[in-house]
Amino acid sequence: MKTFYQEKLKAFLFGNRTSYGLIFTIVLYLLLIAIGFVYLYPLIFMLVTSLKNPSDLLNPMVQWVPTEFFLGNYIKAFRVLDYPKTLSASILISVVPSVIQAVVCSLVGYGLARYRFPGKNLLFVLLLATFIIPAQNTVIPQMLTYRNFGLLGSVWSLILPAILGQGFKSAIFIGHD
Repeated sequence: MKTFYQEKLKAFLFGNRTSYGLIFTIVLYLLLIAIGFVYLYPLIFMLVTSLKNPSDLLNPMVQWVPTEFFLGNYIKAFRVLDYPKTLSASILISVVPSVIQAVVCSLVGYGLARYRFPGKNLLFVLLLATFIIPAQNTVIPQMLTYRNFGLLGSVWSLILPAILGQGFKSAIFIGHD
């Protein structure tokens, strides 16, 4: 009779074939909480710091709870950064080339997968070469080409390669058979 309860206790603490034990579950949750803390701590710190007024920022006694919640930092940042213009520029620089690249790469990938034509394997190897060759080897010639065409500092330096199927790591998005 004593062994039955010992087996039950052992299964409860260490688990069995169908369930994890209490010790494993506690260790798992402690590990997840520690990892979550490592990732969330800087974000929470920045949020709390952004809600402090200037005197709280200079006072070393105020750590986590500001004396008053101060939204003036957000108002000032909105005004100084010209947020609507900056947000629209960020969307133009990130979303437009990404959508164009996804459409073009899907069309190229479909063409390579669906149709058989002479030189198809060579073309696919050249596409893979653009992925395998490190960016450090191509960035200087790419910048010189952009400078010769007057595209440096322009959103067109991101859009034109995406239209031509040579956007950032396009070979990842192009499949084959």
